[in-house]
Amino acid sequence: MLLRLFLALNPSPEVREQLTLAQTHLRMALGEALDLQVAFRWTRPAQFHLTLLFLGNVLDDQLPVLIRAVQEATTPVQAPFSLRLDRYGCFPAVSRPRVFWLGIQPSSPLSELQHRLAAGLAPKFGLDARDFAYPHVTLARSRTERSLPHLQDFLRGLGSPEGFYPIWEAQRLSLMRSVLGAKGSEYESVQEFPLGS
Repeated sequence: MLLRLFLALNPSPEVREQLTLAQTHLRMALGEALDLQVAFRWTRPAQFHLTLLFLGNVLDDQLPVLIRAVQEATTPVQAPFSLRLDRYGCFPAVSRPRVFWLGIQPSSPLSELQHRLAAGLAPKFGLDARDFAYPHVTLARSRTERSLPHLQDFLRGLGSPEGFYPIWEAQRLSLMRSVLGAKGSEYESVQEFPLGS
């Protein structure tokens, strides 16, 4: 059986609350400034995560090899380490947004973790640079393809809710499975990997 898998950091309940505030802030601002609130499918707070590596379809009989490789990559990582969420952005281009996200400040421990995962998993699973995600939390996905030429100025001026940009303590990496359901993709944890143990 094929499993659609990715590796991610899942937020604590406190960080999830802050992400929900950031999403609400973005939703209200889009509605007021650009009348676009309903043009997006908003991520349910229970689904928030920071994607590090997209594995795609993996045969279930490859799971033991995958789990062993992830354990080897995560063991030497210093943990916990802190991440700071610090800006709104979108993919693939600010003039044609398909995904609105919240990004993080550059983090040496996170970069080290991604490099270790790349070294351990790329040769075994045929991964390339496109599979290693720019670390972000998806807040919304566009329902349609549209051009928004003024979006860059909007995002620059958006700022953040008062007191936002929490510190996220990364303590474990999650191997996640994506299952397509009636309401879109649902994510479930397959295996947890404590960092640095």
